[in-house]
Amino acid sequence: MSTRSAPSPERDKLEQKLTRAMGKALADFAMIEDGDKIMVAVSGGKDSYTMLHLLRLMRERAPVDFSLKVINIDQGHPGYPGERLTEYMAREGYDFQMVKEDTYSIVTDKIPAGKTFCSLCSRLRRGILYRLATELGCTKIALGHHREDVLNTLLLNLFFA
Repeated sequence: MSTRSAPSPERDKLEQKLTRAMGKALADFAMIEDGDKIMVAVSGGKDSYTMLHLLRLMRERAPVDFSLKVINIDQGHPGYPGERLTEYMAREGYDFQMVKEDTYSIVTDKIPAGKTFCSLCSRLRRGILYRLATELGCTKIALGHHREDVLNTLLLNLFFA
């Protein structure tokens, strides 16, 4: 059962535009091959949810057969609402796994108070994703980032890493 809202011309037009752009990128760079098992790492942000939604649409239409394994890492941040994401993924029928890894304690122990946690937290999370991909037999990892993420990451690395 999907929680998708009622169709609207604006949403349908945007979905079509994004699907077309994603399809072109996937084809131009041969990102998905027949038989791929793609680990889709969702963070809880709009970019990863949009990517997941579009990949599911692409899977239904694509000339190649591929599967999706959706992963979220609960890194132990106080108050993290992991149950809401788990409930949403179940309602939407995704093959979803919540992975609990307490990187928060490591980061708060290693990074001095007042400094940004982003670089160490990101590296730990990326290592977990690589390990999980191997364990789950995934052939690709999909991460949802938009242009602002790329710029933010570049600036963080220039100034803090």
